[in-house]
Amino acid sequence: MKRWITIGLILALCVGLLLYNMFGVTQPAEATATTPTTAQESSSEAPVTEPAPSEKDEPPTPETPPVTDTQILLRNGNAALQESWEKIAQDYKTATGVEVVILDETDERKATIYSVTEAAQVDSSVCQDLTGTAAWSQLADTGLTLTVDGKTCGIAAEAECFGLLYNKSLLAQVATPEEIYDIASFATVVNNLIQKGYTPFAGRGLGDGVALRLASIPGSIRDFAEIWVHAVDKSGDGSALERFLAGESVFYLGSTDEYDSIMAAGIDQLGILPIYQDEEESVNAHQSLCVTAKSYWCVRSDVSEGQTQAAIDFLNYLLTSVEGTAPVDQLNLLAPYRSSGNWIKTVEGTGVTEGKALLVCQQLTKLPEGYIDAMNAYAANPTPENWEKVEQTRNS
Repeated sequence: MKRWITIGLILALCVGLLLYNMFGVTQPAEATATTPTTAQESSSEAPVTEPAPSEKDEPPTPETPPVTDTQILLRNGNAALQESWEKIAQDYKTATGVEVVILDETDERKATIYSVTEAAQVDSSVCQDLTGTAAWSQLADTGLTLTVDGKTCGIAAEAECFGLLYNKSLLAQVATPEEIYDIASFATVVNNLIQKGYTPFAGRGLGDGVALRLASIPGSIRDFAEIWVHAVDKSGDGSALERFLAGESVFYLGSTDEYDSIMAAGIDQLGILPIYQDEEESVNAHQSLCVTAKSYWCVRSDVSEGQTQAAIDFLNYLLTSVEGTAPVDQLNLLAPYRSSGNWIKTVEGTGVTEGKALLVCQQLTKLPEGYIDAMNAYAANPTPENWEKVEQTRNS
């Protein structure tokens, strides 16, 4: 019996050892130690984003002053004057630090200063009113402006005085300039010239090169036209100007634009008389030389305030200062300003116009339709009916 109990105990011990080797003994869990992560292991993790600071944590931003762009863009419409304008611009920059860029006709940039010849070329909504500027106040006559929709959009850039240029030495054979003061005294002198064998006028017809100027005169010039028709010598060769330069005629319908070239051609005794209007016109009108603005300076207003003011300052410099007017005079532009040396020499003082009164006349850029034909018809047959057609076409 003991033997069987002993065998049972031995078998139980063997089974216990076998189970122990197969499954071991369950131990209680322990806290797991944290192993530091290497840089390579952490690189695959998303970076930590710092929260943005609140606005109240940011320092206040100082207020930035507005930038004033004072660059000036001036449009030059005459390629022959490009270098001269660029020299003026460089001198102005040296004196003031303000840059002036001279644009030629091919440059598509928007000019702050540009020139026009008539109101149709101006958009009044983007033009600066130049009334009251220093340049405007120096105009020889404030009528030499371009008004569009009630605004002075342009001030004269260049002007001319036109009338009857005369050869002083030839006129002196029958009269002095002081003896001609209206249409009646002019008619007397013309008749005296004819009686003494002189040719008052030479030319082909009233419409030949003079129609635009005649059409610009505001009042009636029928009496003058009638005198011209009866006194003009249409024989001979050459144009009216060529025959005047040759000393063949006493008078030539021209302007101050031609003064220098005529003087250079040898007629150094040159004067100018008005194209006398009819007696019913006012004394100031029929005894005054016509002056017209050939072009006008305009300033854009749809740019920065600094650019607009810089453009006005530059025009004031060009037209009123000694430093500015001198180079403009060298461009041979007759700028109608009291500070212009060319204007003083040509129109005031002892110039070709000899200080005569001026009448601002309309500057026409093209003739009314049919005007030349009507003038030539009147020249061929000077009847009141034909002159009425001249007036009708001029006023159309």
